[in-house]
Amino acid sequence: LKYHRPMIYDVDELLFDSSAENKDDKSIIPSISALLDADLLITSTPKLQEVLAPFNPNTTVFPNYLDDQVWELKPVTPKEKDIIRICFIGNENDQADLDSIAPVIKQILTNYSSNLQFEIIGTSTPKCLEGIPGVSWKALPPTEHKDYAEFCQRLNADIFIAPLIDNLYNACKSPLKFFEYSAIGVPGVYGAMGSFKATINHGVDGFLANSHADWFSCLKELILKPELRHNMAMAAQNKVEKQYLLSRNIHS
Repeated sequence: LKYHRPMIYDVDELLFDSSAENKDDKSIIPSISALLDADLLITSTPKLQEVLAPFNPNTTVFPNYLDDQVWELKPVTPKEKDIIRICFIGNENDQADLDSIAPVIKQILTNYSSNLQFEIIGTSTPKCLEGIPGVSWKALPPTEHKDYAEFCQRLNADIFIAPLIDNLYNACKSPLKFFEYSAIGVPGVYGAMGSFKATINHGVDGFLANSHADWFSCLKELILKPELRHNMAMAAQNKVEKQYLLSRNIHS
């Protein structure tokens, strides 16, 4: 502003949320100031644009795509394994999402204890899963995107989960996790809202779950049916390859 240069502000998630615990956090003030002062505001989803447009009328959407110079599309191969590994990746902002379905994970682990493991990456282990056989935890890698991609592509996961509690923050999120997990060649169960609901064809290239009953049913299907895991992973990766690679959409 001092040098009268145009300022473009790129916002990938909601900066403030009335349902968040730290809604009085003063560190958000510089971000709000930039939001108001920017000459152009770029958002990643139509919902995020809708929420932020009252603060800055010059707001547009640049959808997220999978950076295929960083993410490799791994071959999807049939897997019939004795041990099925369900994986969740998140940070402190995703704690409530994981906590919301932790009772379902506990029930699933109890029912299929002989051939099931649950790996939590980054987010703290929910209290109801502490000490449960088959539950493990590891730290997230450094925040550098390339390191994160390489870390994810080395994971030995059979099913990914991405639960979302129903709030405005999650409604504004992009479906980036669906792109990433599909690139790895692993099927997933996702929260049935926002961009996931708009992107995923339920039962074909992913499962969408609302209630605990939904989550249990979808996970059970994937645990018991290796052919379904394979077909769903193939369909998801084909969709990402055809529609959501950065190299194929950069012109837009």
